[in-house]
Amino acid sequence: MVLHVPRDESLNGTESFLLALMDTFLLVSLLPATFNFYSPIAYMPMSTYQRQLDVNLMGNIHMTYTFFPLLREASSSSTRARIVFTGTSGGPCSPCPPLLSAYMSSKFAVEAMAQCLRMELHMNIPIDCCVINPGFVKPTMLMEEGKKLTTKMWDACGQEQGNNVAQDEYGGMMEHFMMYSAAVPGTHVSEVCLAAEHALTANSPRTSYKVGIDSKLAPIVGMLPTGVREKISLHGMYGILSPAGTVKGYRV
Repeated sequence: MVLHVPRDESLNGTESFLLALMDTFLLVSLLPATFNFYSPIAYMPMSTYQRQLDVNLMGNIHMTYTFFPLLREASSSSTRARIVFTGTSGGPCSPCPPLLSAYMSSKFAVEAMAQCLRMELHMNIPIDCCVINPGFVKPTMLMEEGKKLTTKMWDACGQEQGNNVAQDEYGGMMEHFMMYSAAVPGTHVSEVCLAAEHALTANSPRTSYKVGIDSKLAPIVGMLPTGVREKISLHGMYGILSPAGTVKGYRV
């Protein structure tokens, strides 16, 4: 079932559909979708930022509010329902690299919501709450879709600003980020599927599933002192540690 999660009307009627399945499936689970806009925060159109939050954050909230009564009905001491969210790679301790402000803001908010919800449920209702934290995943259509979104983003910046200053100042950085995304090793999508399968079917699911070596290392880097963390993040994507080499025209 495909849902447009930011819109309430897209969720109307799905409760009855899932109720029909509850006689067959002992466990009712949610796995909301996610997507990513790249843009310098100083020039990102507010509508773009809002769109990012609508899907990645409010979509999760809409789904939780809509299906929570069914999840509660499906849960018992012997059969626990669960909610599964998609977070960012390293979880709440991930470094925040340039150009990903909207994405990281939305994902940190999802992590905070999941933590609060998990403790609320633990204290009162037998429902598990998990977060899957995938790193770079390949192969996917994200690269091609990212290029299309970037073109739209530059067009939107130009229309809002009345000039091309955003692309002039950050275009080289964006191109390098695309090169980095293509060059960096990725975790096969099947590994994400295995994590999702475990989260959905295990008797005792984990609270967080770090998928890929980058996802496992990110929270370690994220807990370093701010200056050290940001230097590693910058050089990992744009400097001497980057598989795409050092970016030209910017200070790293």
